[in-house]
Amino acid sequence: MHIILVFSRNINTFAKIIITMKNKSTLKSIWNFYVEGFRNMTWGRPLWGLIFLKIIILFFVLRLFFFQPTLAGKSESEKIDIVGTELTLPKK
Repeated sequence: MHIILVFSRNINTFAKIIITMKNKSTLKSIWNFYVEGFRNMTWGRPLWGLIFLKIIILFFVLRLFFFQPTLAGKSESEKIDIVGTELTLPKK
């Protein structure tokens, strides 16, 4: 029998005890631990929202405007020539 203590911010209940039986797998117990933790968050949800917003800005918006694909619209032979010259010529 595993006992996992999850401390909450509620003043009335200092700790919530989750008892998992032996027949539950370890991964399922870990999953339930994090799900309960995310349910009891106060500042965590807005912070996760900011993290996802930052990921969207970094990977999608910056790629759209600053990192254009250099091989787009080229034929196979042109792509082969460009990659070959980039790999063989020394950088200055």
